[in-house]
Amino acid sequence: MTKQHLLVDLSSHGFGHFAQTSMVLNALHKQAPTLKITLRGTLPEALIKERLAMPVTYLKHELDIGLKMHNAVEVGASASFDYYRDFHKHYQSHVDAEVERLKILKPDLLLANVPYVSLAAANELGIPSLAMCSLNWADIFQNFCQHFSGSGKIIRQIHQAYNAANHFLMATPHMPMPNFKNTVLIPPIAHTGQRRVERLHELVGNANAKFVLVSLGGIPTRIDTEHWPQFEDVYWVVGEGIKSNREDVIAHNSVDLSFIDLLSSCDAIITKTGYGTLVEAVASQAPVICVERGNWPEEPALFDWAGREGYLQTLSMQDFEAGKFADQVAVALDTEWVKAPVNCNGAEVAAGIICDFLS
Repeated sequence: MTKQHLLVDLSSHGFGHFAQTSMVLNALHKQAPTLKITLRGTLPEALIKERLAMPVTYLKHELDIGLKMHNAVEVGASASFDYYRDFHKHYQSHVDAEVERLKILKPDLLLANVPYVSLAAANELGIPSLAMCSLNWADIFQNFCQHFSGSGKIIRQIHQAYNAANHFLMATPHMPMPNFKNTVLIPPIAHTGQRRVERLHELVGNANAKFVLVSLGGIPTRIDTEHWPQFEDVYWVVGEGIKSNREDVIAHNSVDLSFIDLLSSCDAIITKTGYGTLVEAVASQAPVICVERGNWPEEPALFDWAGREGYLQTLSMQDFEAGKFADQVAVALDTEWVKAPVNCNGAEVAAGIICDFLS
């Protein structure tokens, strides 16, 4: 391998983009252990250290915001359009600024999941680049903001930036991407952990206990557990933003397990529509109850795949907030997994493609 420096750019929209990318980087490290990796994004450094098996140079740098969100599932369309309108008023100047940053960093390859400005900059410098994701911001923006005046030019500029990449690696399952000429389909990308349910049993002092993980991703959402259902010997394991005084509610950070081991140790998962936790739950053979986003363009493809490969039920945000999901949880906890394991080797496939560009 003669080329030695990979620059990795991440969208600043939740944690899912890093969840996909970290798996690829860990697989890449096994294939190219001497490769220098620079990572740019806005993630907590603790999360990077938890998920990556190799040292990286981490630069705090926001390349995009994805979309403005009211909460984990509701998009602020007007606020999102305002952001993109203001950003694209000076779009070329943003590209030029990234050109100068890339000149300093001198990467041999850019991997973007899935900001687009640095892809345009890499194209101007003749630096090879790969986009990789199950979605793209051009079609997401179009879905929510195409009715605003001036959106057409923005959509075209984002499409052009993505099409400038050598390949767009579409992780299975993915939203339709008919506007790209450079797509390459790869298998699912998913973390898998170790089932350590004995840790949870010890924590609650109940060897018969079952556990439901409630994880709505990296977008902060305030949820009240007062109206959640109660089951004998069932405990809810919850993340940031979900506060409770109930004895059957356990905080993530009170459990001495990594998130992926925690997910693999739970008997059912409640999550929102989104690639990371949904695919990881199916890969870990945990039944999923998914809080619908309704108009999220990825949703049909994700639901189709999760229902085919695993066991999926859906739930409206209104019913979730009201605690009206006892029936779904009962079904999930009573599900016997008889489907074949999913082949989630997309990380290894993507790592191989990266190595081909760096050889």
